[in-house]
Amino acid sequence: MNDGNVPFYKRKIGCVGSVLIGVALFFVIGLLGSLLLGDDYSSNSTNRSAFDTDTTDTEPTTTATEKEYQLVTTFTGQGDKDTESFTITSDKVKLVATAPSGILFVKLQADDESYLGTTGIDIDSDYTERTAETIYRNLDKGSYYLKVIATKSWKVDVYQEVEVSK
Repeated sequence: MNDGNVPFYKRKIGCVGSVLIGVALFFVIGLLGSLLLGDDYSSNSTNRSAFDTDTTDTEPTTTATEKEYQLVTTFTGQGDKDTESFTITSDKVKLVATAPSGILFVKLQADDESYLGTTGIDIDSDYTERTAETIYRNLDKGSYYLKVIATKSWKVDVYQEVEVSK
């Protein structure tokens, strides 16, 4: 078959030709769109369409906040102890336990004795150099206490996540 007698729109162009035509069409559509819309519909334009409800060019004011952990309570003691109840008003808590020597196990318990999973801290400073440990937990808001099992003196700080203004 002689390609000289076949009109250009009926010729086989192959894969590369198809891609080139697609890119050209994309470019032409983008060019037409920018010409038709122009700068009249930019976010800084004073000529807004009828569908826009914002009539001013001012930015909305928002207060920037960040999250940090705030101390709720501190417990200290020597030996085994169930602490007094404390209230968590956030959904994230951080426990920092310290035992300069000896063995320390701290378990976070809900006042209603509901199962919280593995929420414990285990420190054995007699056999390791580690004397402090920190854990983070997602919790429901509510009342909790700590069940502490220790061979010597210990300290546990309880923090909750809060939002503060910058």
